[in-house]
Amino acid sequence: MEKITHWLRGNKHKYSNSEELAERLRLRDDKAITHIISLTEGTIQKLARKNGLPMPVATDVLNDAIIILIEKISDKVYDPNLATPQTYLMGICKFLLLQQLKKASSASFISLELAEDLMQEYVEEEFQQKDIREVIEIWLAELGAPCNNLIKLRYLDNYSDQEQIDLKLTDYSSVNSLKVTRSKCMDKLVVIAEKWKKKYETF
Repeated sequence: MEKITHWLRGNKHKYSNSEELAERLRLRDDKAITHIISLTEGTIQKLARKNGLPMPVATDVLNDAIIILIEKISDKVYDPNLATPQTYLMGICKFLLLQQLKKASSASFISLELAEDLMQEYVEEEFQQKDIREVIEIWLAELGAPCNNLIKLRYLDNYSDQEQIDLKLTDYSSVNSLKVTRSKCMDKLVVIAEKWKKKYETF
């Protein structure tokens, strides 16, 4: 596969809908690949920089993610009615970046920002609104207390960290301690999400 920087040059092609772009990607059309990279590469590089990962890692992640996307399209796992190809590609990239970050980091928990992306952005974009809570509830049930409550308060009930403390919804007395604990919980939740997605081929 050619380098991303070469693909990006001179891409002016437009696609009328997700089905058309997905079909061209299935056929490994160079213009389609160039197009979808032009829509996602900047965001992936930004995420990598924010999390201390070198640019070659971002490039490798995007290359691998495109291969996975094409496979998912060919296997009819990807549904263009639920997400655009670029949205699905972003979800794959974030998932792969999480894996790279866990390998590169000596910390006991993963990047909270990237973990939140997986929970909040990818899930909302990949599943129909009716199914979002059901999917997350499955993960939280397996996660167990007290982590499931911390994540539920923030992402399902939409309480800010300060509101949780002020209303005494948790046992934590500071925003920092709450965030640190929830970050560790997110680390565990990502592992559960990885297993779930592999089992049901939703990723």
